[in-house]
Amino acid sequence: MAREDLIKIFENTVWMCDTNQKLMDKIKNSMAYNKVISEKNADDILQNLTHETGKEAEIIVSKKRSFEAASAYRGKHISVLNFASATNPGGGVTKGASAQEECLCRVSTLYKCISASEITEAFHKKHWRALKTGKMDSFYNDDCIQTCNVTVFKSDTAKTVLLPEKDWFDVDVISCAAPNLRRMSQHDKQWKKNVTDQELLDIYKKRINRVLDIARYAKSEVVILGAFGCGAFANPPELVAKAMHASIDEHKYDFETIELAVYCPLRDTSNYEVFAKEFSA
Repeated sequence: MAREDLIKIFENTVWMCDTNQKLMDKIKNSMAYNKVISEKNADDILQNLTHETGKEAEIIVSKKRSFEAASAYRGKHISVLNFASATNPGGGVTKGASAQEECLCRVSTLYKCISASEITEAFHKKHWRALKTGKMDSFYNDDCIQTCNVTVFKSDTAKTVLLPEKDWFDVDVISCAAPNLRRMSQHDKQWKKNVTDQELLDIYKKRINRVLDIARYAKSEVVILGAFGCGAFANPPELVAKAMHASIDEHKYDFETIELAVYCPLRDTSNYEVFAKEFSA
């Protein structure tokens, strides 16, 4: 779909969020519980988490988009991982970009929640300032935004359509930035010589564990993950899949279902194939 068409879809989504009373009420509720979980408060918020299910979660690897996968679990408490931009709410959604975060923002109330001033100040602008002053590089950090009760009201499909109101559904969204290795390569072509695969693996595991801990804190029954950072941010899918497998093993009694929604265009299904192989082992 052309960028111009994607922009129009997003602008219509924002217009609906600003004019539809049901969506306005939903956004108000979501923003009341919106929070940034960082190194400063993570230990306090995520302490004393218990294992709730008592049985091992079902692990699914699919070719679905994130909200498409979530739609199959209507009626369950669902958390969806948003592969977030560290510095721009919604990534390039206002410009018609089509990575995972932009797709989520085009079909739901998510953008209105994560672009709220207090959230952008504590997450996006904080990261932007840290990058500018050299206090952080493009590996970013483990900060997450927890947004409860995001309403999905358009289809997460190639041709987005407005859903009948009876088919709208709510999910929690955990926004977290994967390392941006594409940006790292643009600014330091030698970085790969200084970072081992094990160090990358440890970064991924720590970040994914943070996401799963937040989902557990929210008492989620279903978690939708995916090929975190393996598209626009150029993270190696083999390492991300391995890290995700290890982190899921540590949380396999915390949820009923964990689905890895690894959407790929028909011309290149390599990310899906890597994740399917990792989780079939």
